[in-house]
Amino acid sequence: MRPSFKLYQSGLLAYKKENGIIQFLLITSRKSKKWIIPKGYIDSALTPFESAQKEAYEEAGIICKNNEKMIGEWWIQKKYGKNVVVVYCAEIVKELDQYPERNERVKKWFSSEEALKETQGSELSVILKKALTVI
Repeated sequence: MRPSFKLYQSGLLAYKKENGIIQFLLITSRKSKKWIIPKGYIDSALTPFESAQKEAYEEAGIICKNNEKMIGEWWIQKKYGKNVVVVYCAEIVKELDQYPERNERVKKWFSSEEALKETQGSELSVILKKALTVI
């Protein structure tokens, strides 16, 4: 029997406010093309929040404020064990045209209502609802 592992990832739910309306940035996953947030395994040289910021830059070309607002977590069951994804919420400061994964994913800004509809029934939907209470 293979031992089970628990691995940690961090993700960043980026938002902006335009004309009083909250918008969330979602990106597509590489394989399933589902709407997700930038996330990845936590770099041992970085804090979980710094690692989430790094993933947001690489996967979506965004730079966010340095306000560590952890808003939740979820578990993903994998073959080798569980991934725990810790999620931070941060307001965007800058959106770049050039970034490492720009040709690998689609990114899109959604109103909070649209984002909740697109992620309905998922763990991300719960995170989005929680974010709306802290923004």
